[in-house]
Amino acid sequence: MLPTSDNALEEIGMNTTFDSLTHKMQRAALGKTADIVLSHVNKDREKAVIQLVDVAKTFYGDSFSEETYNHARQTLSNPDSKWSRLINCMLDQLDPNVARTTALNLGYEAFFRGTKTIRENRVKYQCNIPWLILFDPTSACNMHCVGCWAGEYGNKNNLSFDDMDKIVSQGKELGVYLYMLTGGEPLVRKADILKLAEKHNDVQFAIYTNSTLIDDAFCKEVVRLGNIAFMLSIEGTPETNDARRGSGHYAAVMHAMDLLKQYGIELKKDKGYDCVYVCNMALADYFGSSIPNPQYLAMFIRDYINDEDGYDGLPFTRYYADTIGSGTPILWEEMM
Repeated sequence: MLPTSDNALEEIGMNTTFDSLTHKMQRAALGKTADIVLSHVNKDREKAVIQLVDVAKTFYGDSFSEETYNHARQTLSNPDSKWSRLINCMLDQLDPNVARTTALNLGYEAFFRGTKTIRENRVKYQCNIPWLILFDPTSACNMHCVGCWAGEYGNKNNLSFDDMDKIVSQGKELGVYLYMLTGGEPLVRKADILKLAEKHNDVQFAIYTNSTLIDDAFCKEVVRLGNIAFMLSIEGTPETNDARRGSGHYAAVMHAMDLLKQYGIELKKDKGYDCVYVCNMALADYFGSSIPNPQYLAMFIRDYINDEDGYDGLPFTRYYADTIGSGTPILWEEMM
């Protein structure tokens, strides 16, 4: 039976038969939990967020140590911790449906259910199953940036909607609930992307875009769906950026950022969020055993956090370049 009151967090947390529920019922139960947390945004937010650790313990069980759960409670009770800042930022700035859907798709579908399914399928098929799938809806682009191949390839190379649907459908069967869309300019196909995000509303889509095709009508659809995030392409100052991407592009990105903020789709930039994201990327990769030594990555993340000259994008570049090296014993808990 699904929780129906403000005590739903405790009800779900005490539910010892969660695994016996169907996928649909599990998601519905967690959706109710998310609704309650969001309803307490202006009440007792800290208590509601910390209670989520107890809910998570029910789901993840002994996948994490008791020390880890206690550390999570302690971290979330500290308003200055990166995790608390990130959660508060999401609750304060994101549209409620975007926050709710993102939490369900990343926290439940990808991290909990997806991870378990991926592990099972790696054993079943005796091969690596990725935690994220990247695909290009199209090679077409509405810009001709210096040094980029996309503007030279024309608009003939496209995945049909059925092809994209098959990628996501088959990926979900393997446990993959994260999809990154690049190109070309993915939003050249934004009608099909919205259709795809609606059909597969239980997965999270991340789109790399030049931002010029983001408008009010598109933002309204993104808010309604709640499962699309954006990475906007920009380089340095207006002069530097426009010298490569064309006059007016910097201003177009700023306009798109204003729209995303206005509609509650994008988090305000704040130092430290990149580090949290990289921690998640590294940890997820480690679950897949594709990184033999997570301590080396932990050391890199620690050094980046302490680097006052660190800039956005640096962790992503170095993350992929520095995954091989000698290990230094540093616990993940120390990074969180």
